[in-house]
Amino acid sequence: MRSIKNLTIIFTLFVFIINLATPAAFSNITPGPITALSVSPFNISRGCGTNTEDLTIEELDGWKTKIEAYLVSKPEDVKAIYEDARIHTEKEEYEKAILDYNRAIQIDSAYLDAYVGRGNLYTKIDADEKAIADFNYVLSKEPERASVLTARGYTYLRLGQYERVITDLNEAVRLGMNSGCTQSILGFAHTGLGNYHQAMIHFDQAIQMKPALSKAWIGRGLVHYKTGQYANAIEDYNQAIQLKPTSRYAYVMRAKSHFKQKHYLQGIYDYLRAPKK
Repeated sequence: MRSIKNLTIIFTLFVFIINLATPAAFSNITPGPITALSVSPFNISRGCGTNTEDLTIEELDGWKTKIEAYLVSKPEDVKAIYEDARIHTEKEEYEKAILDYNRAIQIDSAYLDAYVGRGNLYTKIDADEKAIADFNYVLSKEPERASVLTARGYTYLRLGQYERVITDLNEAVRLGMNSGCTQSILGFAHTGLGNYHQAMIHFDQAIQMKPALSKAWIGRGLVHYKTGQYANAIEDYNQAIQLKPTSRYAYVMRAKSHFKQKHYLQGIYDYLRAPKK
């Protein structure tokens, strides 16, 4: 009988330990603050310069939870504040993001990533001159930071300063940041200068490097349009719209190309279908 009793006790303890090891056993325990940051999901390569794809909702919410918990124990950690700013940017909470970047810079004025993030955000909200100032500061400290050269070049493109775009992007490519994105930016700059042959070379390279980049097809379509090759322009805009159906510019330019070929009904149809701004 004693042996059976002992076995019963051992079995009871075994069941208790097994239950204790299950997640349900810890469901009511409140976790403490995170004391170490994991790899940021923002560090996943998604394009170049300011042209990045959005994180998934799951990635963003998961990272937001981790950052908020981390900042409880280390409220002046500039890396965490910087990550919080990026989260606010993804959620289009731009004023909060600017406040975070400003705070990170106030705590550590040598933390260059905060200037880069703020510069990218300034570009996003059309504060291009402020963006240039932030990029200039970073490049005064790290002149061979290719991603910042690309971001500044993209901002110069928005300002119509095409020669400066070409200077920055050629240097970024020389430093190893050669992608469909950088080639597209170069293509648009040469298009702005009327260097259509050179622009075509860059757009062809961009499409070869990243066929899913809608802006490369839009850019090449623009060169075809400006050089009177309207049928080719329509083909490129067809591809651009297939890749990005929300592109108003692609619809409008395809409509103009149809009008140039006297395809009036197709042109009107594209104008009517073009997504609103």
